[in-house]
Amino acid sequence: FILSLFSINNYLNIKDNNDREHVNKFNQILLDKKVRNTKINLFTNDMFFAHAWLFNNNSNLIISDGFTNALRDETIMLNLIKGLKLIGFNSNEFQQIINFEGDTHLGRNPLTTYLFNYKYQANKFRKFSGEEQFTTSQNNLIKTISPLRVMINFVPKDQKEQMFRKFNQQKNEKNDFGKFFVVLNTNLIPAILIDKNYKNFKVLYKKDNILILRKI
Repeated sequence: FILSLFSINNYLNIKDNNDREHVNKFNQILLDKKVRNTKINLFTNDMFFAHAWLFNNNSNLIISDGFTNALRDETIMLNLIKGLKLIGFNSNEFQQIINFEGDTHLGRNPLTTYLFNYKYQANKFRKFSGEEQFTTSQNNLIKTISPLRVMINFVPKDQKEQMFRKFNQQKNEKNDFGKFFVVLNTNLIPAILIDKNYKNFKVLYKKDNILILRKI
């Protein structure tokens, strides 16, 4: 409930960008296609669209932010991999997504932070792995980060390699999500992915950094 109020507050205070326009368009698509109070699945890397989906009484998210689910990390990663594979992402694109640091030099990967919250937080008092799992520049930066900055994340090399292996090990994913929806915010993953050819998906909306798809 608190997270929902936080999301609404952020939505009402959006300015200097088109985020509100995109969310409004998403809500209109759901209204036009009568996608309200359903068990249809949504895959999105953006919590604003996830919340909009839930506000429309749609109950199923393929992945969701770590604050609002009680799944084990293994299940979260498997859901992520399955969703990305069904959308059509290959191993190289998956590595780009996991290595992505957005517009910050602080190492925060928007997707892994969204999914795992504080798991990979790194500061002068705490980090997930030993120094050998980070670059020299990362180690130097981590030593300067206050422990109060809990949302600064660095995914260690060994954890990334484990994710890559799991992606490559998952073969022939069966689509048990049906005609699910996809909303990608390419400010939170490599921007080149917005122009990818998404086979077997209908493009419902594509503008700026937002892409809305539905499985055919």
